[in-house]
Amino acid sequence: MDAENRAATGEIVSHSDECKNCSWVVSDRVRELFKDASANHDMADVLLTNEELARFTFDFEHEPIPDHMAIVYHQSHSLWRNVYFHAIRHTDLTVEEKAFVYCLRYMLMAEAWYSQIVDRVCYLLMWRTNPPTLGSLKDRYKEGHTVNDLQHYNLKAKTKYLTENGFEYLATACDVELRNAVAHMTLVIDGSAHHSATDEQMRNGFSMDGVDIHIKRRAKDGTYVTEKVDVVAANTRLEGEIMRYAVAFAACKKMC
Repeated sequence: MDAENRAATGEIVSHSDECKNCSWVVSDRVRELFKDASANHDMADVLLTNEELARFTFDFEHEPIPDHMAIVYHQSHSLWRNVYFHAIRHTDLTVEEKAFVYCLRYMLMAEAWYSQIVDRVCYLLMWRTNPPTLGSLKDRYKEGHTVNDLQHYNLKAKTKYLTENGFEYLATACDVELRNAVAHMTLVIDGSAHHSATDEQMRNGFSMDGVDIHIKRRAKDGTYVTEKVDVVAANTRLEGEIMRYAVAFAACKKMC
């Protein structure tokens, strides 16, 4: 089955019952947005290409990309995917080093996939009206830009815009402070209590059980506090939301 059909049927979210239950609601909302925005502006560049759909489909199946299929992916995506699985499964890295690779996966998932979804939903929301409704993005908007120009906008401004327009769950799917801690290498990783696990208990070939990840969060009073983060839960939340919207945009593609 090709990537577009797999996405449209929801097969790519089969690993999560929550995704199955929510993806159709998200699809309905995005489909309505797409219909309204298309009446005011050309939305062709909002659609995911077949190659992008293929990446969304395979990148979360927790297996390396087969060599004979690598040609259909951007080289950097296939390289990262293979580096990740070799590092997690086939190296002598320490528990802490593997945990860092696992956290690095979160950051790249936020940058490479989540950001694409955020940009597309923001663009659809803007063009529900003509001229576009800009809200908190008003100072950043330039006449005639495309959805790809949104990648240069601040993520905080875009997630604020999503929240203003009823997409708070998507806006909060990414733990930005966790993403920043990985990017700035301020994570504190303690694997001293790590427990070995059977293959059935391991996610992505590596168990995070007993590995403590701490990051600094900014409190309401402006001070910073150190907090333990459940990175597995954060990955699951972000991955599930990405998958729901991949399904939604696949459905929009079929409308054209």
